Amino acid sequence: MSALNELKMHVPDLLWASRVALLAASRDDVTPVLCAVLWTVSKGSVRLTATDRYRVHEANAPAETSAEGEFLMSRRQLDWVAAAARPYRKSVYARVTIGWTAADPSAPPSSVAHAGLIRVTIADGLDEMTRQGSAVMGKFPPVGRLFEGTGADAEGELNEVVGLNPEFLGDLGALRSHRSEPLRFWTPRATEGERLRPVLVENRDRTARALVQPNILFDSHSEGRNS
Repeated sequence: MSALNELKMHVPDLLWASRVALLAASRDDVTPVLCAVLWTVSKGSVRLTATDRYRVHEANAPAETSAEGEFLMSRRQLDWVAAAARPYRKSVYARVTIGWTAADPSAPPSSVAHAGLIRVTIADGLDEMTRQGSAVMGKFPPVGRLFEGTGADAEGELNEVVGLNPEFLGDLGALRSHRSEPLRFWTPRATEGERLRPVLVENRDRTARALVQPNILFDSHSEGRNS
């Protein structure tokens, strides 16, 4: 098995990033990677990305690591990590350590090495718990590219009226790092013949963002009615 890479996070950072991502991770899609969260690790930070085909959530958080790479953690795994870490959220000593190995497609499909190993340890200097399992095998869709060309660059073209799923809107509150933090909504205008692009939502310091696909469209003559 390949060497174990590691990252460490403070519990509040882990809880916030996982909350943002889990809201957009599918619960019942037949494609396993859509029921997982992509972790993209670079020196000093980690990005969590998830999508259920209708929206994309992305959260960036600080991490203590010298490693770089990606791995896919299942929704069930991340649910467990968040639930296990939550009692430690007020401890200044608590850390969540996540180790992962690269996938080895040549290994037997039933082995942990085939998809790669994920090992999670939660410790505060007194208590420690560890759980490990297989990563999710597969290629996560390049949904991060959808953020390109949206946001501040689109300012001045924000006149399109769109309808959004109210459940998605309620979930967007998780992007905030504290309750009083405002969110910014960007609704780029589609050119003639172009499909309306997703609405971009960002928190104030741009450490978390989401793309939500409009599902009801309005125009100036039919506002208030489904088109």
